[in-house]
Amino acid sequence: MQALRRASLPAIAALMLLIVLTAVVCSWLLTSRGPDMAALRTPQTDFPEPRTNTRISTGSVRAPVDDVAAAALRGDIPAQSRMCSDAMLQAEMTGDYRDAAYWCALAAQAGDAPSQAAYARLYQLGAGVAQDEAQAASWYDKAIDQQDAHAMYMRGRMLIANDTSADHSMGVELLQRAAALGDTNARWALQSLGEAPEVRREQTLLR
Repeated sequence: MQALRRASLPAIAALMLLIVLTAVVCSWLLTSRGPDMAALRTPQTDFPEPRTNTRISTGSVRAPVDDVAAAALRGDIPAQSRMCSDAMLQAEMTGDYRDAAYWCALAAQAGDAPSQAAYARLYQLGAGVAQDEAQAASWYDKAIDQQDAHAMYMRGRMLIANDTSADHSMGVELLQRAAALGDTNARWALQSLGEAPEVRREQTLLR
C-alpha cells in the first residue's frame, strides 16, 4: 500500500505542475491579447470624425460676400452692382430697403445700368428713400441711355400710367424697344394693351 502511495506521488506532483503551467500559460495569453486588440483598434482614430456642425459651410459661403462688399467699398463697380442686386433680393423678403438704397445708389452713381434701374424703382416706390417720381424717371432714363431693357419696360409702364395720349405713345414705344431686346415682361404688357411687340422693327425693315 505504501509502495502504491509512493508511486502515485510523482504522478500527483506532475499533475499539479501541469495545472500550474496551464494557468501560467493561459494568464500570459490573456495579457498578451490585450495590446494586440488595442493595436487593431488604433488605426480607426486616424480617420476624421464626421462633421456635424453645418455652420462651417455657412462661413465658407459668407466669406466671398464679405470680399465683394470690401471690393464695392473700394469702388469696384461690378462688386457694387452685385451688392445692389443682392440687397434688392434681400429687401423683397424682409421689407427693409435701407441696404438696397445704399448699395444701389453707389452703383447707380458709378454708371451701372441695372443698378440705375433698381435705384429708380426705389424712388418710384419710396423704399429706402423718399418717394420721388421725378428722380425715378431720371434714373430710368439714365439706364435707358445704356440700352437697359428692364429700365425701358419700367419707364414705359410709368408713362402709360400717366393716362395721357402723348405719354401713352412714348410708353408703348419703350415697351416695344424692351421687347425687341428680349424683355418678356414688356411683351406681356404689350399684349395686354393690344399692341404688337415688334411693330417698330417691322416698320424699319419696310423702309
